[in-house]
Amino acid sequence: MNDDDIIIAIEERRFALAKRELDRKLKRFPTKSFYKAASAFCAFTMGDAVKATDDATALAKTIPSDPRTLKLLKTIFEGVGKQRDAIDVYANAVRKYPNAELLETWYDDSFMAFDTPLMLNSAKALYLFSKSSADYVSKFAMAQLIAGGSAEDISLAVLALHDCDLERDSHFYFLVGLLHSQLDEHSKVIALLNPYLPRNLDLTILYLDSLKKNLDWQDLFEECSRLIFEQNFDDYDSWKLLVTAAFKLGKPKDELASLITQSSRNALLATIYMNVTYGDDPLESIEAYYEAFKTKPCCFADLSAFELPEKFVQVLMNKRDLFKNHSKLTEEDIAEYRNLEVYCSQVKADPLQTSIESNLELSDFALRDIVQSLNTKVASPGLIKYVMCLESLSQKDPENFWFKSWLLNLYNMLGISPLVSANYKDLKIKMIQHDTISYKLSLDPSLANLKQLIDIYRFYLTSDAEVNHFLSKAKAEGLYTQIKDLYQFGQKLQFSLSKHLLIAKILKMSRMLNNDNYSYFVNIINTNKWKYLSDNFETFDNRDFEVDYNFQFKIARLELFAGEMSQTTKYVQLLYAKELLLSSNDEDLNLKLVKLFEKWLSQKSYRSTLSDLELQVLKIHLALFKVCKIAPTKDRTDQLNFLVKQLDFGKFKKSFLDQADPLSKRYRETITELVELKRNSRALCKESRVVSAVKQFKTDLRGFLEEDTPKKALKEIKTSFDKTHLGESFVEQQFKRIEDSLHTFDV
Repeated sequence: MNDDDIIIAIEERRFALAKRELDRKLKRFPTKSFYKAASAFCAFTMGDAVKATDDATALAKTIPSDPRTLKLLKTIFEGVGKQRDAIDVYANAVRKYPNAELLETWYDDSFMAFDTPLMLNSAKALYLFSKSSADYVSKFAMAQLIAGGSAEDISLAVLALHDCDLERDSHFYFLVGLLHSQLDEHSKVIALLNPYLPRNLDLTILYLDSLKKNLDWQDLFEECSRLIFEQNFDDYDSWKLLVTAAFKLGKPKDELASLITQSSRNALLATIYMNVTYGDDPLESIEAYYEAFKTKPCCFADLSAFELPEKFVQVLMNKRDLFKNHSKLTEEDIAEYRNLEVYCSQVKADPLQTSIESNLELSDFALRDIVQSLNTKVASPGLIKYVMCLESLSQKDPENFWFKSWLLNLYNMLGISPLVSANYKDLKIKMIQHDTISYKLSLDPSLANLKQLIDIYRFYLTSDAEVNHFLSKAKAEGLYTQIKDLYQFGQKLQFSLSKHLLIAKILKMSRMLNNDNYSYFVNIINTNKWKYLSDNFETFDNRDFEVDYNFQFKIARLELFAGEMSQTTKYVQLLYAKELLLSSNDEDLNLKLVKLFEKWLSQKSYRSTLSDLELQVLKIHLALFKVCKIAPTKDRTDQLNFLVKQLDFGKFKKSFLDQADPLSKRYRETITELVELKRNSRALCKESRVVSAVKQFKTDLRGFLEEDTPKKALKEIKTSFDKTHLGESFVEQQFKRIEDSLHTFDV
């Protein structure tokens, strides 16, 4: 077995094989640092943080020079929360043994780990090691581009780039130009790019921006003229720059107007912009644009950039009233009518007072009306009505993303987990979208739901590999126009809050289902526990809570996912600490975790991430951990009394279930929390008084669930539901679908 195979065996948790091979290697090579580091890494992966730390610390003091050894030591120190030691591993070695292999390993390791501070340090060390190396110069410059180093280092990188023998291609000019731009050296960007032709789009944008910031109005006017009139570069930003430059140069408006002969969308907008810039009445140009694009989705998105004359606004309002009173509208009328309503939502004019049912033929209006009505509290009968309307519209327009997305939201509000899952799948989520909207997946414990969550987790594994591949390629080929975006994209995925929230959901669900996947995911957090539980643990919140409000109508964001929005890195840490305590049999580790868990639960910054129910349940878990996971303490009797008192289903029913609509996410999540609490209490505590309390808790909970309150509530709604507008057959079908999705919990 070679050295790489030993590390693979450890990572795959084939510890017996790995330890056997390491023992054999250490007998043969007792002084070789790599095998000592691998042995410490094996202890770390097995969960023996004390031995791993002691062995790694002892080895680090010898300042080994082998890059593989250093990489393992850095991994161990990061995993046990010793960030300073992790940084010093490479820094000490580089000071003692400055050589190319070691420096390159340090740089590559920090770059691919998205460790920006270390990447900056290692890149500068590479450059200082060999200032004549074009490769090292490019790495140094690239680090400044990505991370925005100090002005001194950026200037140093620019000078080094000018002196090195890198190929002078578009990527080179883009890198040098951006670095000059970071220093606000716009005249130098202009001098650099002016002779370089032809410029690609990135260089063109950079050049125009530099001309504007440097107030070079004549050159800007000439460059924009060349782009628009000679190269047919019909770009609105270029038109705006042309108008601005002409105005700054004092060119007559008539002279400029004579140049705008096109009737394209951007040219018409440029005419409006010209009138506004020169202080003339833009009404005629606005009317010309409106007549050309009044039925297009872009119409008021474009016009929103301008203050519309009152006379024109009144014309729009009159048109809107005419459409309202029309008995029949053509397709073109409907398109214009929709745009007028979009405009009204943007200027906060009152929407037309119509029923949702009357707008079913104007689907955008129906969705708008539904969303606006959710500004006030809507009980489950109203939500069911909205579901029916959107299901009807979705059947007519099955590719409409907004209908599906809001159906997902409504089923979430109703707490109907199988339909939440089904609608999430119907959205045909692609890759990065999981990271932005998986917060919507509020799912009951089931094997199907667990599989869905694990499939989403696989996206992160796939994306890590793909990002690393493309990032390595861009780095190797010097594709500076791409590398910054790729690096930042990879960094956000690597440290994604959504990924950690997903792991927490999977852990909870797989544990409740007694599923084999639990061991895999608990090992992830166990291996990295001190990194995840440290004060320095940071994540990127890539979730998009605005995505549902981008369907043209300007509507204030609702508080549909207020609970999810409060779930931050600290929320993840609480859940991870809880899972580690549930899975650990190490009394010393448990004592550390209990102290940390108790400290966090007393801090407002952590408590604020929890709902009232979650806080109460975690307090009970803390008492369970104190009684069952660590040596007896002086407050043991108090903790037992607390458990017996709090493990009372009647209290939870009065405080939470009785306050929740039986058809609601809050109701379903409460049931899930109580089922989990019952199971964890039974599994952890064998004290007779607590066992009796848990037994009664289970009996009361089961009795409550047997009443099947959600199905009774649905039956009442069905009895009084108006089926006139949607058709009896369709409504019956939808009620049957909802009823079939209201399953009971296994207590």
